[in-house]
Amino acid sequence: MTQSKPLPSFALAIAPIAVMFGLLAIGYGLFGLQIEALLLTSATFTGFIAYKMGYNWDTTGMK
Repeated sequence: MTQSKPLPSFALAIAPIAVMFGLLAIGYGLFGLQIEALLLTSATFTGFIAYKMGYNWDTTGMK
C-alpha cells in the first residue's frame, strides 16, 4: 500500500534553486567562501523541505 505525498507548490519547488543561487552569489561572489560548503548548505535546505513534506530515505526507493 502506498501513501500519496502532497506535491509542493511552485514557490516551494523553486525555493531550493533560489537558495542555491543566492548562497553562491553572496557566499562565493561577495565573501569568497568555499563552494562545497555552500552547496552542502543548499542540499541540507532541500532535504529539510522534503522531510517537512513527509518524504524520508525509505520513501525514495533507494536501498
